[in-house]
Amino acid sequence: MKQVHNKADVMAWLVKAQDDLRFAESVLNDTFYSHVCFICQQSAEKALKGLIYSLQEDFSLAEIRKLKTHNLGLLLKLAKQRGVSIPQDVNEACAILDRYYMSTRYPDVPDPIGLYTKEIAHEAFAKAKEIFGFVDNLLQP
Repeated sequence: MKQVHNKADVMAWLVKAQDDLRFAESVLNDTFYSHVCFICQQSAEKALKGLIYSLQEDFSLAEIRKLKTHNLGLLLKLAKQRGVSIPQDVNEACAILDRYYMSTRYPDVPDPIGLYTKEIAHEAFAKAKEIFGFVDNLLQP
């Protein structure tokens, strides 16, 4: 990784992402499986935003607006546009977690999953950890 820009902002995003992971892990074996899936999506989103903020010093207003998204696929695209090579497993992990942003929280949103299970929650947690690890490795000196 080249020079890391916006170090304080990047660290703030990564701390929040890691806090989300720690919380998800602490309730992983309770029955709040949809909540775990949502928190895992949030962890991945924050990690990716931290990565993007590390890639350039200043952002235009239009770029900042794009960063307000919750879509992990779009965040990956923004990282790619800034020169980050995204492995297929990270793309797949983001696609899985993207399904959990809305359907885990709102009863009137079509749910592609159906009943959230312990297995689904564990998979979400593993995918979020994978994405966090990917970002963390990229940001190492």
